[in-house]
Order: sequence, then structure tokens, then C-alpha cells
Amino acid sequence: MNDYDISRRDTFLFRPGISILVTATIALLVGVAWLVRLHQSVDNESVAAWLENRGKVAVVNGHDLFRFDPPGTRLVPIEKIPSLARTLDNRSLSELFDSMSHTGVQGFLVQYNAKSIHPGVATIRERLAASEYLRGLKAVFLSRMASLYIRNPQEELSPLSKQAVAAVARGVLGGARPPRIASFPESLRRLREAEVMVLLLQEKRERLWRSAKGNSIARALITAASIARKRWAERESVMGDRLDELLPKLDIDVLLLEEDGTILDRDRSFIDRVFTDQHVVAYQWKGSWRYRLPDMRSKAERVSAIEAYQDLFVRNNLPIDSWRQKDLRLYRLVISLLARSPTVR
Repeated sequence: MNDYDISRRDTFLFRPGISILVTATIALLVGVAWLVRLHQSVDNESVAAWLENRGKVAVVNGHDLFRFDPPGTRLVPIEKIPSLARTLDNRSLSELFDSMSHTGVQGFLVQYNAKSIHPGVATIRERLAASEYLRGLKAVFLSRMASLYIRNPQEELSPLSKQAVAAVARGVLGGARPPRIASFPESLRRLREAEVMVLLLQEKRERLWRSAKGNSIARALITAASIARKRWAERESVMGDRLDELLPKLDIDVLLLEEDGTILDRDRSFIDRVFTDQHVVAYQWKGSWRYRLPDMRSKAERVSAIEAYQDLFVRNNLPIDSWRQKDLRLYRLVISLLARSPTVR
């Protein structure tokens, strides 16, 4: 008698159960596979769109990334550019930038690697794979599949430019008429996308800050300082003093805000991993953007990136899990000091 003889009561009762279980298991596996393929397809489309019109891009540690063929971008194996590959395996960014100029490479498409690295010892290749911040490079997007870094030349402002920034910020906050753009040093009026923040502090306590975007540091600075003055006036009863009277007692920091990578992968552990000590959380949604100021507490006391996002969402009347929303763009922000106008003694 074979196992499927229905004359056996135990077989009759047991075999349909196995059949149902097997069918359900197969259906579950098919469903999971479909979801994985769907996620992968969406991720592929996102990566492909972000890769368009990037010029010559060197692919690092990711041979499967050559399946992309974005218009306006030529993907080249890093192994075919040995002089550039050698600089990746060192730690000198200046040598890397020189080699990029000589080889005509505009960026790096790097396969993500989640392993921990040791600051000060890791090579540039390892830092890129770990989604670290590298001054002079800018992350365009970040995902578990790959990250794209492009050249982002930066220069230190001269003492004259720093003085100009500090003087203009304090003057506009005090109600002075903004200077003409042509009167700024060339480094400040040069055309570039820029976001500038004006931060007012009283005895190291943050009182008010506003940022603005412009097509130069000078324009963004004037707009940010003007908005900050207006906002103080609107909230004067809450602030407790008139700005004109309190301004001599306030320190003023002028900060440059620079994006360092849109987050394409919404996995919680990935988001927490790619935000380093140099980054603050930021998001853009429906034409507005919000960010959280740097956490000045000790490293042990700082919250994770997801916790920082949750706090930011709640403060702006959004659902606490808005980081899952695909129509809300998450990105990393790097904030650096442009100039400081200390309290007038």
C-alpha cells in the first residue's frame, strides 16, 4: 500500500495538512521573492536616475554595478586607472584630487561595505566604502547597493573674507542696509549653490537661527541675516528683549550648510550607520527643508540618526516614522563655520 492510500485514516488526516502547509510556504516564499525583486527594481531605478550626466566615473569594489548605463555618464573600472587606484589605497586627499584632475575622473561609484574602520588609519577606499565624510568630496546618494561621490572643491576663506562675512551679518541683524553684492570679495560673490545659516548665541546658548539658500555665499548670507532679524521682531515678546538692544551682547556665528548624500535606502540600521560625527540629519518635503543643529553633547550621550529624525519630525508636526515615507527626502548635512562675530565688549 502506498503512502497516498486513503483507506488509511492517519494518512487521510495528515496528508492534506502537509499539502496546505507546503502550499502556504511556497506562496510565502514567492511573495517574499516578489517583494525583494520589487524593492531591488525600485532601488535600481533610483540609482540609475541619480547616475545620469556625471561624466567619467570610476567604479570601486563593485563589478555588478556595470549593469547601469546612464546617459551622460561613463563607468570605468578603477583597475583600468592604476595611478588613481593607488591614491585610493593611501590616505592623502590632495594626491587623490591631483590624480582625479590628471585622469579626468569626476567621481566614484563605490559599493557599500558596512565593516567598521579605524579613523586616521583607514585608506580613502575604505572610508568611501563605509560612507564616511571626506572634505573635498561630496556624496550624491547613499544606498546599500552603492554610493556616488563627486569632486567638491573647497577653499578656506581669507581673513578679509571672514571679516566681511562677520561684519555684514552683524550689520544686517542690526538693521543696516545690506551692501551691494559687487562689494563682497570674489570668493563670496562667486556663483555657486550655497546655504548659509546665521546663528545668534547668548553666553553660548542658542537664541535664534535662520538659514537661506542663494546662488552665492553673499546672497545667502544677506537673506539669512534679514530673515533672522525679521523673525526676532515677530517673536520679540517671547525672546524677551528687542534685538537692537541685545545685539551687542550676542555672539554671531555664520555657518555654511552643505549636503553630503541623499539616503536612498530606508533601512533603519543603514540610516544610523551612514550618519557620522560630522553629519546632522536633514529632510526635504513639499518644498520645505528642515535640519537639526549639531549635537554638542558627549559622544556617549548623543542620540542615533533615527532618534534625531524622530525628534525633528515631531517638532515639525509630522508622524514620528516619517523617515519611511518615499516622498520625503532624507539627506546628510555638514555644517562648517564660515566666520564668527563675537560679543562687542
